[in-house]
Amino acid sequence: NSICLASAAVKLHPADVERILVEFGKRLRSARTRRGWSQEELAHQSKLHRNHVGRLERGQENPTLLIIARLAVALDVPLARLLPRFAPPTER
Repeated sequence: NSICLASAAVKLHPADVERILVEFGKRLRSARTRRGWSQEELAHQSKLHRNHVGRLERGQENPTLLIIARLAVALDVPLARLLPRFAPPTER
């Protein structure tokens, strides 16, 4: 997996990618449960399929920035609250 930043490709170690997705899922689940919503309710409010919300919460899918924004709006939380903290990887 790589993410293009400007004109350089930054390689992320697969373990870092997995950690980011799992942490995003935990933050999403936490925001949803604080509202007292089921996955189905969040899916309805964000116009996503319930299965998609479940896969995101389990860290099984990589959401686009627009999907994250839709979720943040539906949950009425700042977008940054859903994003995991991430330090650039050290040389491996």
